[in-house]
Amino acid sequence: MDSLLIPSSEATLRLEQAFQLIFQTSPSHYAQLCRAFLPLGGLPRAWLVKGESGSGKSYLVNTLCKKYGVQYTATITIGDLAVMYPGDLLKGLKSYLASIKPHASAVVVLDNVELLFPREDSDFALVHAFQAWIQDLADLRNSFSLSDTSITPTIATTALTPRVMVLGLTQDARVLDPGVASLFDDTIELDIPTPEERYVILKACTVNHGMTLPHQRQDAARDPSSLEVQPILTPTEKDPLETISVKCHGYLAADLDAL
Repeated sequence: MDSLLIPSSEATLRLEQAFQLIFQTSPSHYAQLCRAFLPLGGLPRAWLVKGESGSGKSYLVNTLCKKYGVQYTATITIGDLAVMYPGDLLKGLKSYLASIKPHASAVVVLDNVELLFPREDSDFALVHAFQAWIQDLADLRNSFSLSDTSITPTIATTALTPRVMVLGLTQDARVLDPGVASLFDDTIELDIPTPEERYVILKACTVNHGMTLPHQRQDAARDPSSLEVQPILTPTEKDPLETISVKCHGYLAADLDAL
């Protein structure tokens, strides 16, 4: 994994390996891969990513999606469902899940999944809809029968098995509906990054978003080419991102808000 973006750990490497298997395996070998994983229950498509606020769950997922060329990402939150589908969360959830079908590769992100499917007072219809959708994925990924060794993997046969991952992000898995929790193939837990790790991330984020310091913006107003030749900081300046990375708890969201 790119050390400039994500601090390497056993958890992040395990998730990245799953991304590699699902999104980077060539079409000619994908059917064989799916068949090989059948005794283990199929490819690990559904992951529960645990970590307290500021641990970098969303940033990890977004970076992996970009790195492995995921065609489509749908992020589902209970807040978005409530705003876009007031009074009908079930319709909203089904709409989001249905949006995945036309895409060759996709990731479904359930942000704060414990709020969408709480252990106490969980909406049975929502849980059932999600369970049914996960089962559809399982049926497709198991469509390559172990006994049918005569099938020659081709682009046509690999189309039967979707290149889809489901990621549930949670701050506290203890309050997640047990039925939903059992649908995930594997679980990883992220720790709060150190200030040094946050600083590295922030530098990468600000470069990617074209953020500049005040003196740079003033120089650029006079000469647009100045940003291309001037360093971000002079030797006597302290990078404000370093201060933010020390004082802010947030891994990405809070840090960028502070900017």
